[in-house]
Amino acid sequence: PVYRKPGGGVIDFMGMGDGGLGGKQGNPHDLLCFDEAAQLSEDEVRMLFGWLRTDIPGQRCRVVLGSNPPLDTTGDWLITYFAPWLDPHHPNPAKEGELRYFLPDPDGGEDKECGKDDFVMLHGVKVPAQSRTYISSKFTDNPYYDKEQYAKSLAGLPAEAREILISGNFLTTRSDDA
Repeated sequence: PVYRKPGGGVIDFMGMGDGGLGGKQGNPHDLLCFDEAAQLSEDEVRMLFGWLRTDIPGQRCRVVLGSNPPLDTTGDWLITYFAPWLDPHHPNPAKEGELRYFLPDPDGGEDKECGKDDFVMLHGVKVPAQSRTYISSKFTDNPYYDKEQYAKSLAGLPAEAREILISGNFLTTRSDDA
C-alpha cells in the first residue's frame, strides 16, 4: 500500500514477512518506522538503515523503532542497541529521552558510544556520529485504547508473555525455547 500525501511526498507501507529484504533494497527513505522491532533480526533492520537517505538538501532522516519488549531471543539486540537506557550495568547510564551518539565499529563490531561531533572514516568517507534515544512506554500510556479492555486482553496471554507485555520491561527473564 502507498499513501500519496497532498502537496507531495509518499508513504510506503511495507512488511518484512517471508520476502525479507526483497523489493526493499535501493529505495530511498527519509523516515523508516519499524513496528514491533523485537520481532525482526538486527541484521534485517540494519540492512534497511542503508536506504535511509534523501536527495532533498536539509531534509532530516530518521529511524523510529517501536516495540514491545522481546518475547524471544530475536529481539535481544534491542537491549544492546539501547544499552545506556536499558542495561542497569552500563558504565554511563542515560536518562530517558536523553540523546546519545554512536559510531559504527569499522571492524563490524558493536556500535561505539561517542561524542556528538565525533566521526570515523570508512573507505575514505567521513561518517559522523548518529544520535539515538530511548523513550519507554506501557500499555496504559496509549490514549487510543480502553485500558481495561486492553488489560483484559493481555490477562488472557500465557503468564510469561503477559508479564513481559504488561510490565514493558525489556529485561524481564524469559525461558528459552526447548
